[in-house]
Amino acid sequence: MTAVCSAALALLPACRGERPGAPVAGSWHNEQYAITAGSVSFSGGDALLVTSDSTAELRSRDMESAEATVAPIPPGIPLFESDDPLLTFLYRLEAATDTLPTRGRPYLPYTLYINPLPADRAAGLLAERLRNDLPIPPELPRYSWPVVRDNAQWLMAASETALAGGDGRWTKRVFSAARQLLELDLRMALNRRCGLFEGTPRYLLGPVSLFPDWLQPVDLFQNMTLSENASYHAALSNIERIAAHDKTDPGIPYPSSALRDAVNTRLWNPASGCYGAALYGNPEFPVRLHSADNAAQAVAILGGTASEAMAASIAARTPVGPFGPEMLTPRWNGDSVSANEFPPILLNTLWMAAMSATPNETAYSAAVAALIARRAAALLDGRSHPEMSAVRPIASLVLRGFLGAKFAPEGMYLYPAVPAELSGDKRVTGLRYRGAILNIRITGTGRILSTFTIDGKSAAPFIPADLEGDHEITITLAGPSAEPGEITIASQPAALPPTPAVAWPTPLDARLRSGNGATLADDGYAVYLNGILDQVIISPDYKVCAPRELTSVQFSGVADSKPAGFASAPHIVYPKGWETIIRASDHAVPGTRLINDRKRAAGIVESNRWKNRAVSFRFDAPEAGVYLVDVRYSASLGIVNPHRRTSLRRLKANDVEAGILVFPQYSPAWWHRDTGDDWQLPATYSTQLAVELDKGQNKLELVYFQPSPVYIDPLANALLFDLVRIRRVGNESRKP
Repeated sequence: MTAVCSAALALLPACRGERPGAPVAGSWHNEQYAITAGSVSFSGGDALLVTSDSTAELRSRDMESAEATVAPIPPGIPLFESDDPLLTFLYRLEAATDTLPTRGRPYLPYTLYINPLPADRAAGLLAERLRNDLPIPPELPRYSWPVVRDNAQWLMAASETALAGGDGRWTKRVFSAARQLLELDLRMALNRRCGLFEGTPRYLLGPVSLFPDWLQPVDLFQNMTLSENASYHAALSNIERIAAHDKTDPGIPYPSSALRDAVNTRLWNPASGCYGAALYGNPEFPVRLHSADNAAQAVAILGGTASEAMAASIAARTPVGPFGPEMLTPRWNGDSVSANEFPPILLNTLWMAAMSATPNETAYSAAVAALIARRAAALLDGRSHPEMSAVRPIASLVLRGFLGAKFAPEGMYLYPAVPAELSGDKRVTGLRYRGAILNIRITGTGRILSTFTIDGKSAAPFIPADLEGDHEITITLAGPSAEPGEITIASQPAALPPTPAVAWPTPLDARLRSGNGATLADDGYAVYLNGILDQVIISPDYKVCAPRELTSVQFSGVADSKPAGFASAPHIVYPKGWETIIRASDHAVPGTRLINDRKRAAGIVESNRWKNRAVSFRFDAPEAGVYLVDVRYSASLGIVNPHRRTSLRRLKANDVEAGILVFPQYSPAWWHRDTGDDWQLPATYSTQLAVELDKGQNKLELVYFQPSPVYIDPLANALLFDLVRIRRVGNESRKP
């Protein structure tokens, strides 16, 4: 259930669907908590009562109490004071642990992107991930690079740190990493039909995949997620701005504007007014997911991927509760993201920063309240929360919210925003920005600037990059807007309908069952042909018309007027003669010692750095046009050798590289005690590449490809394959 409200106090249950009155200064109230000056009280009876800027009473629901005391704040940490003692206490509590190590946390790039100050420390933490100027890839028990990817997120944070710090040596390293990453990803991970990068962020895969079971490692790699692409766009945009300012060539052939246009064309859901979290399924005909990844949406707003109209729509139409939005809305089959991979307070912080960047004061106020409430709740639950020192939510609120800092090569622009509920002065002392030390006083609320002075002189809200020494800055805000904006209130988390189970008794006849075992979904099934919604059916039986071209068929459940759920695995049908299978053993030296069954091994081609480095074959194309090429291979080498996590091969068509094929391997985490020697048997198809072929004879070639050892050990880049599959798509050309 959702409703639209038009002020921050809209979090009150009583005002769902109504227009409440003006916000009360220093006050938020809803069914979960009440925030007033100096305290946070929760509906269950727990309360945080601030008694001084360094102490607070922690009161439990049974009226027992304890005292929280702030340790001394280390030298060099900026100080913050507010007329509201709650904010002062929470900031000091956080600042006292600001020097704790944060390395090793998978979400670190996001925290440093939101708050890259001090820039030298942020750069140092990010540099620890580098080897040969490449970020060391992540690994999960079941998945590794390139299935699970966070290079774009690392580059996003690194480029933001370069903007904030202006350190030439660090900027040079960031540019070097960007060139190497893009050189590989443009060949391996760019879906040229969609213009989007493939790959899935680790928080959607760890500790277990949140995707339906039919998405195996190859399918997960071929996902095109908003997280990957919004992060890449933010990074490329930053790098282009630095290069333009320095009048240098970044050496990156894919412009950020092209990626932004692809994201906004392919991933935007007009019906929901939000982005879809991913395109998935067959990469030639992907289906857009009708669920949002709200961390990725926040990055899309902050990094400039979303237009102003899109950002406004996201702010108004994303369902939020008292503690902010869910990570995934609706949830995927009831699952949520692991807090170890992406802490809820990090989502609150990202969302606050994103809402600050929109004109929707209601959404921003609600985001600030949710952030404060979650921070207070963590203090009261009696558990250790090391993620707080990594995320620094209150410091980020000051930097990205109250100050509205936006970094650029020429300096730091300020777009201050203070919720109407937080009236009174706010003072920041000792904020280091490049060579300057800034002491800032903010008076008033809202986001309309009344006055801005530097050392007593009226100025634009901008801190030049070459400013040095101590400076006094005053900011006066003119009050809240007469049109604060609206938000959508979620009464309870919603979940996508389950993925239907589909059986194909014949290639053209489907029998469907809903994911919960019923013969019929509540409201039927959505039918997708080549990634496009064709119709909604209520019968569990579906017959595909005799295909006139290659067609991908998928079904998703539709229930209770909810968005359509995840679709079933693609089922490919095609006219007779549109698929060709080529046996690898007819074109290369067969045989391998890695498979015990000698008879089966005789039909296998082993390719590694010494053997069958290049395997070529001829294909007689009936028509000129686009063809899909993939390779059947053994996907289980990693079960018995954990170093063999993936292998890569170049695909050349008529002596021109078409791209890089990816062959992910199962890891030892997939082994089961009943597997025995059957680990040798699982086979699947590689990623697929679309290639343009001429009518008649064409030469295709699989060539050993070794990226940097940072990503694949050359000794482990081994491949066992037996078939090459070629399927005709059509006569359309993909040439620019």
